[in-house]
Amino acid sequence: MEPSKLSSNQRMNGGAGMPINVKSCSKPSPSEDPIRFKNAPKSKNPSLTPKKSGQAKGLERFVLINQASQNNPIVPIMGIKNENGVVKYPLLLCSQEGTIMLALAAGVLLEICVDRSFRLVCNEDFMAYVNAGGGVSSIVHRFAKIVHSGEHVHCKFIAVNDRFAVLGAEGVLFSMQHLQAAYLLNSGNESRTRPSVVAIDKPEFPIKEIDYSLHQMYAVSQMGTEYISQCNEIVQKAGYERKRDGTLVIHINGIHIKSNADTGEVSIQAKPIFMTMNSQTNTVHLRSAFIDMAVQDRDKCYVKRADNRIHTSRSGMVVSDGTCNISIDQHGEILSCS
Repeated sequence: MEPSKLSSNQRMNGGAGMPINVKSCSKPSPSEDPIRFKNAPKSKNPSLTPKKSGQAKGLERFVLINQASQNNPIVPIMGIKNENGVVKYPLLLCSQEGTIMLALAAGVLLEICVDRSFRLVCNEDFMAYVNAGGGVSSIVHRFAKIVHSGEHVHCKFIAVNDRFAVLGAEGVLFSMQHLQAAYLLNSGNESRTRPSVVAIDKPEFPIKEIDYSLHQMYAVSQMGTEYISQCNEIVQKAGYERKRDGTLVIHINGIHIKSNADTGEVSIQAKPIFMTMNSQTNTVHLRSAFIDMAVQDRDKCYVKRADNRIHTSRSGMVVSDGTCNISIDQHGEILSCS
């Protein structure tokens, strides 16, 4: 099964009393992925493994909400019960693939690995992944695909004329679907008064219709059956607290997650990683020491990597390498270069 066909409900069917499937995610085939992540080895930093200390003081604990029997062996699910015994989100469990699955709301799933890398799924609208150090990450959105690995960021911004870009040490390569040429912006050591942009034959941009967040998680995260016992330990130590404004703050494996069911806002802090999303507006923002990227609207996205950056809007896009700024309209015409 292709990763792009896997819905959040296939990873974890949300809702109290609903079945939860933790086997439905098959490992993605490497042949499907034209962007490789070989330069990002699985984390072996012992500081990223679960801490031996007990649960933080002042936190409430998740409770077991289902019971296994001899005739019905099921995965233990932890959750929150109100004073009437009604189960509320979030739901928490250890998957058979050696990850921790946290359902924050119906269709909103956070999958956490023992090394503190994580993958967020919001309904069928978008997925996002980041590894523990922030050097590998992606946003796979119905409005954009942004794939970051090592020194390069591959982008596809979906519009009437799809826009493509690659940000790297060589500069910024960009084009549009209907154009025959691509443009390379690389000022290098040029004078600031002599911006450098070169038209070249349009290459085949490697972004495909697959779920890069899933490929990256399998490629670089610490996950697998050998981590199940650690995941169970993390789940048992997880806790939460409620704020006066209704925000729920979850503490798990050194990650702080804030979730507001009324507004749809979710923030995830796993230093040095920070991610925010909103399930009602389908916006997502990811920031690490290596990259800052966001999908803010149907036509509004941005990516910043080192000195390189690109901003898209309904009227076109602005591309910069830190020295030169280029404005392009929605038809692919260069309006200014400074």
